[in-house]
Amino acid sequence: MTSQLGLDDQLLVVSFCVFGPVEPAGSKTAWRSRDGHRAGVRDANPQVRLNRADLARCGAEAMTLARRPGLVDGPLRLDIVIYRRRPKGHYGTGKNAARIRPGAPPFPTTKPDVNKQGRQVEDALTGVVWRDDAQIVEEHLQKRYGVERVEITVSHAAAEGDP
Repeated sequence: MTSQLGLDDQLLVVSFCVFGPVEPAGSKTAWRSRDGHRAGVRDANPQVRLNRADLARCGAEAMTLARRPGLVDGPLRLDIVIYRRRPKGHYGTGKNAARIRPGAPPFPTTKPDVNKQGRQVEDALTGVVWRDDAQIVEEHLQKRYGVERVEITVSHAAAEGDP
């Protein structure tokens, strides 16, 4: 994947792929117990916790395989490509069942939006790959059709001269 992005090996931190859908980190719901002694915040989507755990586990394994002993410091670039399964209606019927219809859209333009999915990845990898997602100074998000997965590449941000 590094050759596709044109990243120098010295800048690359880690690159990995997680199969399955990326659940969006959507709205939060605040709650308070009836007696008023406890309060908290929960995600509107109950699948977020499981999805975040998968992303974090795969990120930790990738860091271990890349021989990265600790959390990465400094400014980072994050590239995320999210692949969604193409709907059945995009395919032909009969002998054309394996072919995509000419009028099928080339990109997924329906919910969930890519920013919420990207935020899910950022939250899952905080404390696993980097210390704080505020370290991300460059981010590139894409949504494509394909086998459901997310491809994640983390690299050090290339220093540019100050104007």
